[in-house]
Amino acid sequence: MEAFDKAIEINPQDSDAWYNKRLALTKLNKYDEAMKTYDKAIEIHPQDPIALKGTEI
Repeated sequence: MEAFDKAIEINPQDSDAWYNKRLALTKLNKYDEAMKTYDKAIEIHPQDPIALKGTEI
C-alpha cells in the first residue's frame, strides 16, 4: 500500500496507481475505500480499458 500511496503522491494523475491500489484494497476486503480509489482512476482516465473491465468488485 505504501508504494501505491507514494506513486500517487508523486503523480496524483496516475490512473494506474489508483486502479492498482483499488485491487490491493479489494484483496484486503476494504471495499468502500477500494471503490473510492476506483472512482478516482476512472475520473482521471474515463476510457481506461483495464479499469473499465474491472468495474465489478
